[in-house]
Amino acid sequence: MIEVIRISWIFSVVKTTQKVNGLLYYLRKLPLIGKKIPVTVYNSYELKKILTVLIFIWKALMTLGAKFLWLGLSYVLSFFAIRFFSGGPFVLIPLDQTIVKQGLLFWIGWLGIMSIFNGIWYSMDNNEVNFLDQFSLPRQCFVRGRLMLLNIVETVKYWPAFFIYGLFLRNPLTVIIVGSLSYLAISLFFYWLGRKTYTLTLSQRRGITWTIFFAIILLVAAEFWLDPTAKVMSVLLHPVCWLPLLILTILCGYKLLYFDDEGGYLIWQVERLRNLDAAAPEAKNSQYLGQGLSMQKKLELEADSNETLSGSQYLNDLLFKRYHRILQRNLFIRLAVIGVTWLLVIGGSLFGVLKDAKEAELIGLLPLLFFTMYLASFGKTIVQMVFVNCDVAMLYYPFYREASTILSGFFYRFRKTLFYNGSIILGILLLFITFTLLNPEILSLQFFMVLVLLLFSLAVLFSFHELFIYYVLQPFTSEMEVMNPLYKIISGIFYGIAYLNLQLNVTGLSYALLVSGLSLLYIVIGLVILWKKAPQTFRIKE
Repeated sequence: MIEVIRISWIFSVVKTTQKVNGLLYYLRKLPLIGKKIPVTVYNSYELKKILTVLIFIWKALMTLGAKFLWLGLSYVLSFFAIRFFSGGPFVLIPLDQTIVKQGLLFWIGWLGIMSIFNGIWYSMDNNEVNFLDQFSLPRQCFVRGRLMLLNIVETVKYWPAFFIYGLFLRNPLTVIIVGSLSYLAISLFFYWLGRKTYTLTLSQRRGITWTIFFAIILLVAAEFWLDPTAKVMSVLLHPVCWLPLLILTILCGYKLLYFDDEGGYLIWQVERLRNLDAAAPEAKNSQYLGQGLSMQKKLELEADSNETLSGSQYLNDLLFKRYHRILQRNLFIRLAVIGVTWLLVIGGSLFGVLKDAKEAELIGLLPLLFFTMYLASFGKTIVQMVFVNCDVAMLYYPFYREASTILSGFFYRFRKTLFYNGSIILGILLLFITFTLLNPEILSLQFFMVLVLLLFSLAVLFSFHELFIYYVLQPFTSEMEVMNPLYKIISGIFYGIAYLNLQLNVTGLSYALLVSGLSLLYIVIGLVILWKKAPQTFRIKE
């Protein structure tokens, strides 16, 4: 076991060091910052050592925090489920001892569900296989030993969360013991089951997975329904159950460590990994180009462009006409969702459900519009469409990279994107108009004026943003890969901003004015940057 610990530690250090090298590589690719980082940074052992330690500390803190989160979430979900069916008061504090016990049972059920996929569908990664090959290590010993070690380490990481959770039951030691043994027994069992079933067909393994999945859900639901006083969990927490749990854990560990066909299982894992690697190029960066590649398969060639146009205008016109039906279909899907909401507004108004609504409550919904437009916007769809089906080929021609051609193409695509996003915005505006017609004297004229400004700003912002970062950064290669890390960073930040809007508690119209002002300011600044930088940056990445 000591040798397994030593090798696992070396593997973790090697893996983290690779991440550090990757981080330094991407930092050197960033504009402005990258030029100031010398190539010799890769030789700086002390810097790498500091970054490696910081990454280890960060991962440890995040993991410990996640353990508290899962236990806390289990209690909250149990609380709402029990209160919903029992009709009790929705008061989280003071903590109900019965629900605290049921929360721990809910966590055990959730652990079982997660272990199904982590165990039955366990897959080695390239780092493990490469590490084993490079250091000529025995696969069976390393893989099984490391699995045992990782599960023990994960259990230890739960101890602080178990201790705090146990304080609410006035018995932290019991929670630590029962929680630890439950975690090990369940995890090791499903790792063994994954080995036992690897020779079955894919459909058979799926059948086993979903059978266990729904069985666990039904068992937990039945426990909540039939055992409101948490008698089952009280028995599990009693010291008399510690020995059976320990025996079960040892048995599962023994079955895993002495599985008789481990060699065949690992050969199957490596072959499966190679098959996944062979299929990886098609899936790589699907987040950034998946829609464009999917639309390419549905290309319709019967459309004709306007013969009076020429150059890039002709190409863009032809491209959008060929994809007109696909874009229209996507628009109709979005409008259909708005249409269902519209019917709900009408129904709620006619049956008096919405008659007591107040303007302040609807003002609180305004941040939701930002996130809604993030999800519904055609910006990413059109960026992927134009690159995959046009720019990936045309950017090799000098005339296509001229400033006038670039700006002309940008504004043509911006108008098209604005048309589709504007249609969504009009649908959202119709919801508010319908609500006001059926529930007069709730929304003021001032609210509508600010709402129209906000919706207009969002339509322009989401039509502009994706095209802007695409033209200024142009992150894609001819192999459909994303080479500019800044593009991924900005995409992540923009999602974070959209998600952050859901967390805002807005009570006044100043939010709408602020978002509108910042959006329009961003667009103005972006246009200036586009004018100066796009002719230099809008090129195929190598």
